[in-house]
Amino acid sequence: MNSCNRVCARLHKYMHTKAHTHSITPLPPAPYRRVLLNAASRGLTEVAEDTVEQMRTADLPPGPRAYHALVFTYVRANLAYEALDAAARAANDGMCCRR
Repeated sequence: MNSCNRVCARLHKYMHTKAHTHSITPLPPAPYRRVLLNAASRGLTEVAEDTVEQMRTADLPPGPRAYHALVFTYVRANLAYEALDAAARAANDGMCCRR
């Protein structure tokens, strides 16, 4: 077995055990995910807020990854209090961390 096959086998085993030991949250649908990630990397808060609102109107409730991108957008824009508000909204919508 060459080194590439060994690495692939280890990665497959790792991903298989992680999938069964931790709950994996689904990603937002691709168009929303791309827009959120782009907005988060650039600190475009209005775009991120609009995208989360579009997800709600399309009957796609934002999950933890969408809220993470939203909070990170505010952090990237150096708006700490707004980031805390977005995190509070996520907690109110049932998105909270495991303890």
